[in-house]
Amino acid sequence: MPMIITLKAGPQLFVSEVKNESGQPQQVNYEVVLTDMNGKTIKTFTGDKVTVAPGETKTLKASSPVTGLNFWSRGYGYLYNVQTSLSINGKVEDVVTTKTGFRKTAFKDGMIYLNHWVMMVHRYV
Repeated sequence: MPMIITLKAGPQLFVSEVKNESGQPQQVNYEVVLTDMNGKTIKTFTGDKVTVAPGETKTLKASSPVTGLNFWSRGYGYLYNVQTSLSINGKVEDVVTTKTGFRKTAFKDGMIYLNHWVMMVHRYV
């Protein structure tokens, strides 16, 4: 089942957690490649290179503004592939591809917006 990511204004953030199970410090880099349904690359960006000590767990982050997205909505399920890769000491060690859709939400003027459209909400507490 696809994961739905809610977009906010500003950069999009992707996060992964890693643990160094070796006996040596490791230089780790995190890269994200966003492609559309046709395989066209929309954006490629990386997080900071970090050193992970033996036995240490760190959260890696990569963030970048992404524009021109087709938003996921009822009746229009546009999906993207988000490929995240983890490099250790310059060598790609793990790659994961996740299908995802994007939405834009806003709360302003007492209304709820989804993908630039006002949502009618009934019977909420």
